[in-house]
Amino acid sequence: MGGFAAAYGILSIDDELIVYTAKTATQFTGCQRGAFGTVAASHLTGVPVKANMVSGFITALQSAVLAIENELGTAGLARSPLTAPPLLMATRPPTPSRR
Repeated sequence: MGGFAAAYGILSIDDELIVYTAKTATQFTGCQRGAFGTVAASHLTGVPVKANMVSGFITALQSAVLAIENELGTAGLARSPLTAPPLLMATRPPTPSRR
């Protein structure tokens, strides 16, 4: 299974995204189907399986998110990274009105 990240990769089959945690010579393991809002669906035999992201990118992204969570004091809260609600955008407090 050359070309696929050894760990923490994202596969696409048709319109479905699948996250996996590892791979062996013949299979992907730790799969979460229907990732990132896609729908888990049956697929015909022989449909191409594509690698969407490499593990290095995912690791870097996870590190960046953890750094932000540490800064906000929210690191370690139990949640799935694939089903977590979207991050809230930081906004400036309203400017006091001048009288």
